[in-house]
Amino acid sequence: MSIVFLLGGPGSGKGTECSLLKRDLGGRVEVVSLGEELRKKSALADDRARSIKRFMLEGRILPSEWTMEVLKECVKDALSKCDLVVIDGFPRNESNWRAWKDAAGLEELPVAGVVLLECDQTTMLERIMERGANRPDDNVETVRKRIDGFYNDTMPIVLLMRETLPVVCIDGGRDKEIVHMDVMAWLGRIERK
Repeated sequence: MSIVFLLGGPGSGKGTECSLLKRDLGGRVEVVSLGEELRKKSALADDRARSIKRFMLEGRILPSEWTMEVLKECVKDALSKCDLVVIDGFPRNESNWRAWKDAAGLEELPVAGVVLLECDQTTMLERIMERGANRPDDNVETVRKRIDGFYNDTMPIVLLMRETLPVVCIDGGRDKEIVHMDVMAWLGRIERK
């Protein structure tokens, strides 16, 4: 039973990589996409949903306690189905990382490591604009805020996580199948440990 955090800026290829993992590993992996789960929650008709939607439209990171409520439920469900859970887009800041450690306990939910998909800002922005306005937060202004948030909030915690977890940095700007081969190779090394 292992958990892997999949991090990268918006448009770095996290969602694509998750699809490829499901394609190649099938029932051996469950993917928890925090963004997708939060978008589902934001569609509900209550005050919390409206707040989540507002945060997302503004390109802001949600309070960690909200995030953990959603994430804990999803991860426990995923772990009941398989031995490897990939969490897409979490943790996004130091508060998320502390909340994970406090709420989940690393002993109970073993995190095997972190995959960081590195990608330059121009490529990230181009990819998001190419996928079209399929999401309300896929507009240039919000995407730039999300990219800034990634560099200002997420990258510093990668250094913190590196103190206790294996972190692999993979060039996400390359062809998706080449990126996927690198991710699969790293996951294979983690599974053998």
